[in-house]
Amino acid sequence: MNEGLSAAYHEAGRAIAAYRLNYYAGRITLMPDKYATGDSNCEIGRCNSLKDTEWTIVLFAGFAAQSRYDKDTDEPGSLNNDKKVIALLNIHNETELSLWKTAKELIDKNWTIVEAIAEKLFVYKTLEENEWPIIIDAFDEGENWEEYFDKMYNRLSIFKFFYLPPTKQSSYC
Repeated sequence: MNEGLSAAYHEAGRAIAAYRLNYYAGRITLMPDKYATGDSNCEIGRCNSLKDTEWTIVLFAGFAAQSRYDKDTDEPGSLNNDKKVIALLNIHNETELSLWKTAKELIDKNWTIVEAIAEKLFVYKTLEENEWPIIIDAFDEGENWEEYFDKMYNRLSIFKFFYLPPTKQSSYC
């Protein structure tokens, strides 16, 4: 399996989980940056309203998507997520297995969307906070996601070129 595509599935899984749980998820990227702990990153705002159980599901969803794409995956970077999960599990009495099951079910239910986001992430290497949700919206509205994404992505590219300063920072909750 392609490592870059495997990472794209991981980040797409985390993004869709955060989105479906109604929490902010910013840009997703396969490019390392100073804030990422590995070679890829999904910016998820840790809002005060995000419950530990939901945060755990988001953390598990990355590996759930990646392992569905590649049955033989053994991602070293997931160790960092596992440490966060262990700390969260000490706070409440939810079991790891039930939260993993919930994350896996969320990924399975949204699998075609995860595939679509991963595909575009692999092509573009980074999708901004206003780009990847276009794919989810297209699916939710019954649109052809590829045509809808390409049309909206082109519009956003023109807008960014003419109206946004060269550097733009994502904002959290």
